[in-house]
This record gives sequence, C-alpha cells and structure tokens, in this order.
Amino acid sequence: MHHRIKNLFTLTAGLVTLSAKASAGSAVFAADFRSRLQALARAHALTMPDDNAAAEPATTFVALLQAILAPHVADDRPRIAIRGCDAPLVGKALTSIALLLHELATNAAKYGALSGSGGRLSIDLAVENGTLRMIWQESNAPHSSPETRREGFGTTLEQAAVSGVQGSLHRDWKADGVSITLEVALRSLVG
Repeated sequence: MHHRIKNLFTLTAGLVTLSAKASAGSAVFAADFRSRLQALARAHALTMPDDNAAAEPATTFVALLQAILAPHVADDRPRIAIRGCDAPLVGKALTSIALLLHELATNAAKYGALSGSGGRLSIDLAVENGTLRMIWQESNAPHSSPETRREGFGTTLEQAAVSGVQGSLHRDWKADGVSITLEVALRSLVG
C-alpha cells in the first residue's frame, strides 16, 4: 500500500510539473489538472476490491473506457459505441492507459466528435497475435484546424503513456474526424 501511494504522489507531482509548463494561466491549469486527477481517480476506483467479493478485482480495458467516457455519455441519444473483445488491465499499465484515454476523450470533447451534438465516437477492440488493437474513430466532427492538430502537453502525455506500455499510436486525420489506432502487447497490460 505504501509503495502504491508513493507512486501516486510521484505521478501527481509529474502531472503538476508538466501541466504547469504547458498552461496559459492558472484557471486553465487548474481545470486541466483537476480533470486529469479525476480520470486517475476513476481508474483507481476500478482497482479497488468490492466489499462483497473475495478475489482481486478484475479491471479490464472496456471497464476503463466506460469509466473515462461516462461524463460524455448522453442518455437520450447514443453517440459512443464500444465494440469487440476485452483485455485485463492492471498495475502501471492501468495508470498509463487511463491517462491516454482521458487525453483522447478530452480532445474529442474539446475539438472532435464529442464537441458537437452530431458527432459520433466508435471504439473497436480486437486481439490478434497477443496484441490488443484499439481503433478510436470519430465521425461527424467539426472540421479540424491546424490549431487542433498542434502538439502540446497532451501529445507529450500521450507519448509517455504509450511508451509506458511499450505500445504504438497512430493518428489519421479525415475530413469528418480523426481515426486513432493504438496497439499494445497484452503482456504489457498485465505486467
């Protein structure tokens, strides 16, 4: 427990430092940092055992996706679809993947498919040859400008998260949204 808490404080200190460097002002910094901490809290909640369960909790990639995307789900009209297989997710990989998915969701909500009422997000998951492939496809998104494609703190955080699980991430900008492919070896998700 001591080791886990110490790791969380180290991660939090790193987020503070990186967020402050990329921030245009204290209000922006506070909002972005609070949002990242909430994403980590949702991910951490997935690792907590159920009081009624005897075994360790089974956290999965889909459970994390659902927790991260929950604030963007509209009850009246489905605009987010998650399809395909699932994979276990534990340890350091959970933190890395949580930060990555949070950045993708934040970008979709600020600039992409989740920023307007007509946008759609489909996430397809497949496992092949020991590798999890996630295809994050935004459609009916507002036309992206070079400003929304610029590299900033979010890009740095994404690269660190992907590196943390020894994965790869590729973006393909399309006329009505972005397609993002993440590939991670299953062994990296449980190690």
